[in-house]
Amino acid sequence: MGERGKNRRYDDEMLRDLLNKSKPQIQKKTVLYARVSSSGQSDDLKRQISKLETFALSRGYCYEIYQDIGSGLNFNRKEFNRLVLEILSSKVDRVIVNYKDRLMRFGLNRQPIKWKATISVILTTTVSLHLSKTNIRF
Repeated sequence: MGERGKNRRYDDEMLRDLLNKSKPQIQKKTVLYARVSSSGQSDDLKRQISKLETFALSRGYCYEIYQDIGSGLNFNRKEFNRLVLEILSSKVDRVIVNYKDRLMRFGLNRQPIKWKATISVILTTTVSLHLSKTNIRF
């Protein structure tokens, strides 16, 4: 940096350093989200959280756990609303759920907001049902 009179001169490298130092880097977080529909499903909630933690730890993620008890059709869920607000304010980088319906029942890919976080679904369900007269007993 050189001075001539009252002017300061910066080269590109010095300017980049100054600009990067003035902006604090916000550490975005990973959120593990689990949900069940009723309080009678607390064992299922614990299993969901256990699977999510195993997944996150195996990838070296530092995480926070958000959990709700309530219908996936109801968007008035405390932790879900907190999660959406944090995603929209760029505090969350990654959301991990066991099944996509844990986050919301319908429309995960059709929401009017653009998700500013990666949504990872770690489990999928494929149900294959084959019935024949030989394996049905009454």
